[in-house]
Amino acid sequence: YRAERGDASVTVRALAGRAGERAPLFDRFALGDTRTLRGWNKFDVAPLGGTRVAHGSLELGYNGLKVFYDAGSVWD
Repeated sequence: YRAERGDASVTVRALAGRAGERAPLFDRFALGDTRTLRGWNKFDVAPLGGTRVAHGSLELGYNGLKVFYDAGSVWD
């Protein structure tokens, strides 16, 4: 969801998913990139990935300055 009014903007993102219990490594979930957990590398949170994921992000912007809060988890 994204809303803008004048120079101000608000963006809210959510992600949830579940893969099969025997999902191969390339089908498992991983967090950590420019859209999920910013500031973390892709395999810092769960190096082998997980079969379940939950993620939420809130971003506030004003005149080109942006502040964000990301939270998420990967597990089996």
